[in-house]
Amino acid sequence: MVRCRNCAAPVPAYCQFGTCTVFETVAVVGATGAVGSIILDLLEARDFPAKQFRLLASARSAGSKITLKGQEITVEELT
Repeated sequence: MVRCRNCAAPVPAYCQFGTCTVFETVAVVGATGAVGSIILDLLEARDFPAKQFRLLASARSAGSKITLKGQEITVEELT
């Protein structure tokens, strides 16, 4: 469950500070590379509030699967 960073209210419910934000879709370009893996670690560690994550990479990495926030996501080819 995604929670507000300020008051721990479940998002997208209204929090006491009125700052809860949930992003519809977050895309990570280069998700299978060195920097992409660090970005994914940070998104998971900070419990980044998004309804959907899209992982994009080269044709060589397309089709591989990465687990993010307990959800297995298929890497898509960046065209």
